[in-house]
Amino acid sequence: MSAFDITVLQYLMAYGLPVISVVSLILCITKHFSTMRNKLLSRLVSSFDTSYERIMVVHKKNLFLPLHDVVSSDWKLKNKGLIRIVEIGFRTGENLKYYPKNSHVIVVDRNLYIHSYLDSNPGLTNNVSIEDLFVSSEWNLEPIADNSVDAVVGTFILCSADRVNLVLSEIKRILVPGGLYLFLEHCSEPLDTFLYKIQNFLTVTKLWPMLFDGCHLNRNTLQDIKFAKFSDLDYQYITVNNGHNKFSKLMRTHFIGTAVK
Repeated sequence: MSAFDITVLQYLMAYGLPVISVVSLILCITKHFSTMRNKLLSRLVSSFDTSYERIMVVHKKNLFLPLHDVVSSDWKLKNKGLIRIVEIGFRTGENLKYYPKNSHVIVVDRNLYIHSYLDSNPGLTNNVSIEDLFVSSEWNLEPIADNSVDAVVGTFILCSADRVNLVLSEIKRILVPGGLYLFLEHCSEPLDTFLYKIQNFLTVTKLWPMLFDGCHLNRNTLQDIKFAKFSDLDYQYITVNNGHNKFSKLMRTHFIGTAVK
């Protein structure tokens, strides 16, 4: 064995194993990053929803109250006094308890583990009937027929939609004439505020969207809802102070309301 071969062998023995180990670790993390992030996100969402729900009870009761007066356009459901609701962004199912009893619910959610989540929480859906469930990263409503649902519920979905106008257009498509779109969204602060600068920085650097499933802090999607030209629109701004969750300070301003097709 030549002196050069011996030198190469020594370098490989000294540095080869650490380099290979580091590269293998990077490849492993890269391969499983999406799974790890989804699981972490599920835990964060669950923690956030638990603390958030306590301070939103009154607002949500008022938001969902009109559902109890809806008469279904589906004659089979109408004869039974039931309605059909599409919920976009099911999250932890925190909205179900506000729905009329035995409502037929079609779930559209990004969570890849939504089926196992529902299986491990069977009591969650006791109040309703899950008619169908679609997992879609883009809030895809294509499988749902035109003019087929009495109400659409969307809470914190437009902040992460790639094409907000398309989502709103699809909501209008699947709603029956006179159907309700009930929304609750957080929005950006005024452009001249320091908080907006922080929101914008965290969004444009992709830090916040990467950690929180595409969420954009610098959006005010109420303008998109207005441009969607629903026949009627009723909304209000609210300020949410959740002292139990530090992240909530970055999205303290919300708008909540209903739109009619």
